[in-house]
Amino acid sequence: MCGAGAGARLRLKHDETTPVTPPGITVDTHVQRLARRWGLTKQEDPEKIERDLMALVPEQDWTIFSHRTIFHGRQACFARRPNCDGCLLRKDCPKIGVMTSDK
Repeated sequence: MCGAGAGARLRLKHDETTPVTPPGITVDTHVQRLARRWGLTKQEDPEKIERDLMALVPEQDWTIFSHRTIFHGRQACFARRPNCDGCLLRKDCPKIGVMTSDK
């Protein structure tokens, strides 16, 4: 059984494979974490995070933003121990909530 809000996440994931503009930005656990870490939102609720991101990211970039953010969250910007030293965004990242010595 899916958790709360899973319907919207799954709908957006499915829609991202179609050639038309998706109805929104996929907000999974990685996007939630990174959006807050990057200072793009202060929200905790996925729907509110999505609204904040949709106001910042051009509509034609919603799909690629979702994919790239999820990939970055899986490959570099981990929840507990982000790889800031190996991150290409390290100089521009505000690292909100991250305890590092190079901030």
